[in-house]
Amino acid sequence: MIESTENKKIKQIKKLNTQTKFRKKEKQFIVENKQSILDIIAKNTKLIDYIVVTDSHSEIKTAAKKKQVNLYICNQACAKYMSSVKVPMGCFAVIKQPELTIIKQRSSLVIALYQIKSPANCGAIIRNAHAFGCDAIYLLGDCCDPFHPESIRAAAGNITNIPIIDNVGLNQLSSYQCWKLDINASIPLNDVPKEERVCFILGSESGFGDNALQEIKSCYIPMKHQTDSLNVAATSAIALYNYMR
Repeated sequence: MIESTENKKIKQIKKLNTQTKFRKKEKQFIVENKQSILDIIAKNTKLIDYIVVTDSHSEIKTAAKKKQVNLYICNQACAKYMSSVKVPMGCFAVIKQPELTIIKQRSSLVIALYQIKSPANCGAIIRNAHAFGCDAIYLLGDCCDPFHPESIRAAAGNITNIPIIDNVGLNQLSSYQCWKLDINASIPLNDVPKEERVCFILGSESGFGDNALQEIKSCYIPMKHQTDSLNVAATSAIALYNYMR
């Protein structure tokens, strides 16, 4: 059993949970949810580097042993030290960031996030995108880290289910018919025509500052009671559901 916070694996998990630069350098992130870890063991074992759990997680231990995944036991003090939440579940999977830079040619529906700063919103959008059959998520401009612990939690186990492409320029979206969601647009979302390949671009409430984005067609979600905007995660769900109907 690992009992020291100076243990190499314990320190690595702590750094992955707290340092964006370290996550990007190592190309790894941490999943702390029991069911999400069990799902990854069952469906995507090759992405797991190793797992650290407290002794009570018999289900994870059994599943990891069956799939020959490296697993280590730690005490409660180590679990509390590593965790990104105040009340840790006591399970930590070190996951390799998927190599997802090549998008399948048949992809027909994608979304692009512009300057999204909130990891929680990013994670919720990832969850929505997977739920409504999105083929990929592109990150435009200075977005938050999609592998931040808050994003991982909000994605609810879907972080490895959809390609996330970082550092994207608009030229990489040229094969799609792009529509940005903008409250000041004149075309309602319901009037967006069905296309063979479409991309919805979502930004923060501060709008789209990039001049290149001004040339992109805009649509809006009709709302009542003089509501001027919605949370970007809610916007993503409405846009994708409406288009998929």
